[in-house]
Amino acid sequence: MSWLSPSWASGTWLRARPKQVKSAYARHSGTTPLPAWSGNRQRHRLSRMGDRQLKVALKRIEITQAHFHPEARDHLQRRRQAGDPTTESIRVLKRRLSDVVHQALRRDAHSAEEPQNRLATAR
Repeated sequence: MSWLSPSWASGTWLRARPKQVKSAYARHSGTTPLPAWSGNRQRHRLSRMGDRQLKVALKRIEITQAHFHPEARDHLQRRRQAGDPTTESIRVLKRRLSDVVHQALRRDAHSAEEPQNRLATAR
């Protein structure tokens, strides 16, 4: 994860280590969609629970992606053209980014464990 500082990523992984399932990580990061109703309109909102530092980091990533990353900007534009309010389109983007961060943390942890497994099998 070249776009995150190594100290933040390692600290996040240590706090989130038991959350190896994507949905558990989403709950830990506060990006679990929860149903919310207002009148006859059914919608979703983000969970208010979760790790504060992780939520702040995801918010920073979301803001940066929304401003500079073409795919994220296209995604937000498509959602707005489909009739979703800005908050709903940002919620979906934040959930997608949470999944990307989770995959990157798992991939990094797996690649860090791989050399140790090679040494154990070489003996």
